[in-house]
Amino acid sequence: MSIPEQPDAWLRNEAGEVFPLSASFSVGRSSGCDLPLADSKVSRKHLIIHRQAGGEYWLSDLGSANGTYINQLRVNQPVRLRGGDELRVGPFQLEFVRPSDSAGPRESATQVTTQQTIIELRHEKRWLLVADIENSTMLASRLEPTVYRRYVDEWFARSKETVAKNRGVVNKFLGDGFLACWPDTENAADQIADALGQFRAMRDDLSFSFRIVLHLADIILGGIGNTGEESLAGPEVNFVFRMEKVAGTNGISILISEPAAEALGDRFQFAEPLLFSVPGFSGSYRFFKI
Repeated sequence: MSIPEQPDAWLRNEAGEVFPLSASFSVGRSSGCDLPLADSKVSRKHLIIHRQAGGEYWLSDLGSANGTYINQLRVNQPVRLRGGDELRVGPFQLEFVRPSDSAGPRESATQVTTQQTIIELRHEKRWLLVADIENSTMLASRLEPTVYRRYVDEWFARSKETVAKNRGVVNKFLGDGFLACWPDTENAADQIADALGQFRAMRDDLSFSFRIVLHLADIILGGIGNTGEESLAGPEVNFVFRMEKVAGTNGISILISEPAAEALGDRFQFAEPLLFSVPGFSGSYRFFKI
């Protein structure tokens, strides 16, 4: 792949191939990612790189099983990228290239991130919903790329409308899935319940299936100010992405965490709780399905 005219920044692999970065650039094993990396050590939705209004590029690990490393340090929070940074994703080595970055000594990205985010971070309780197309790799392999893309785009457009209609916001589009969130307001549980009902109806209306996981927790917001998005961070954000893996492994279409189920109350008739371990988190957790 050749570098487009006047690129702002790009990733370069060990073979010298370059991948120009867009405003939101996803990396993972899924064929729906902007940079698909076919290896079992790479999570389907491994990381995402966002360009801010000021021209900075920030990388967020999406709760990947094996982590993302920048200059040999594992990423535990959003990190600002600088020209020359070395990224490791599973067995793949990538370099972040940005000609406009000045040469010479600089602080590590991790150190700069900590200095810039400590001032602006705030904690809030949020509803977190992750939706993901089931068996997306298999679906993509048996459909023409344009047909598959149309399916995904139409599903995403309907999903985004459903979230917005119920006062939520889609925070990140992840190739074949998305992360949405709601503030924990007085009417949030009613809005979430309505959204879940509409998603269930949508499942019956599509030619493919998708799963949903829902969690309610205190998370960290702010600090980066991505255009049109809030930055969501903290272990509970990782937890909801790991929930999606639990749902997929156990063939569950809609999986609700215990805090979310308690807040939803009698809006749904939940069956007996299910006990699952969550990758990367100690102990077992109670979940509910609808």
